[in-house]
Amino acid sequence: MILNHLLFFYLPMRTCRTEADILEGIRKHDARVLEEVYQTHFPVIEALVKRNQGSTDEARDVFQEALVVIYLKVRDEHLELTCKFGTYLYAVCKKIWIQERKSTCCTRTN
Repeated sequence: MILNHLLFFYLPMRTCRTEADILEGIRKHDARVLEEVYQTHFPVIEALVKRNQGSTDEARDVFQEALVVIYLKVRDEHLELTCKFGTYLYAVCKKIWIQERKSTCCTRTN
């Protein structure tokens, strides 16, 4: 029973947009697409960061940085998704957060 609730929490809202529509919207700075991406995917990224000793503000920073990374790849036509957009965004955010945690950890110990 608890597992079903957790799965519901982590599944992004369904939209009618295709992955190509999302990437094109990001490339064109389409405010509606960006808002939809934020509304759909930020709660999952926030949960990731908070589960790993982060805050909501840090989650926002990670999310923003990931969107910049994705935008630059889309702009330069170096991004071809082989998975759902949300999966890719999660992976980028996770990598950014891990790098951030390592950087913070190393700074404190030195």
